[in-house]
Amino acid sequence: EIGEEFEDSVIYSISLRKVQLHHTANKGQRWLGFENESALNLYETCKVRTIKAGTLERLVEYLVSAFKGNDSTYVTIFLCTYRAFATTKQVLDLLLNRYGKFNLQANGDHPKHAVDEKLELKNTISSILGAWLDQYS
Repeated sequence: EIGEEFEDSVIYSISLRKVQLHHTANKGQRWLGFENESALNLYETCKVRTIKAGTLERLVEYLVSAFKGNDSTYVTIFLCTYRAFATTKQVLDLLLNRYGKFNLQANGDHPKHAVDEKLELKNTISSILGAWLDQYS
């Protein structure tokens, strides 16, 4: 951990992670003899923000984005520990009040891509609720 950031009622822990970038050799690199993969492996340092603390509303919002982003660590930790600071009803109410009203019909006001985004969000909420009931109830 290299520090913390505070944004919109949330404290994030900041760390750096080295990730490998894969590049294929272009024609010039092959001509120069840089065809082997070890010569083409590049690394990039990325800043990683991990939620550390926040209001219940923000923690629930982050639950949805973490689930969509495959951050299974946050999802697991939240679903295992939320009872220490909230009731099941509070969390469920926040999820359903914020995300539970879906109108999935395309019209002039809501083009198809907006409908697709709503459908993806509906599927995400359904998956969260399914995992919650399956593994944490």
